[in-house]
Amino acid sequence: GIAYTHIPVPFDAPTQAHFDAFRDAVESGQGPVHVHCIMNWRVSAFFYRLNRDHRGMAESDARAIMEQQWSPDGNDRPEAKVWAGFIAMRNEGQNR
Repeated sequence: GIAYTHIPVPFDAPTQAHFDAFRDAVESGQGPVHVHCIMNWRVSAFFYRLNRDHRGMAESDARAIMEQQWSPDGNDRPEAKVWAGFIAMRNEGQNR
């Protein structure tokens, strides 16, 4: 009775297409949605952009939620720069 959507997001190369697939999966869910990422970076970043760009949440509020899990700021892993760029992307004209 649970739906499953697999969205393989390369840890070092997230794209707008990955975010669009995530948004579609979350918005089409028929109830609570469980999202998993082994390091929680993908989940946090994707929900940050969903909250900021599609749910009308203030950027500071969306960022505070994301930063409960992690932040690319001050992180010395090379992937952190990739994810900082990903969360900086905006696609406001696509609200549903």
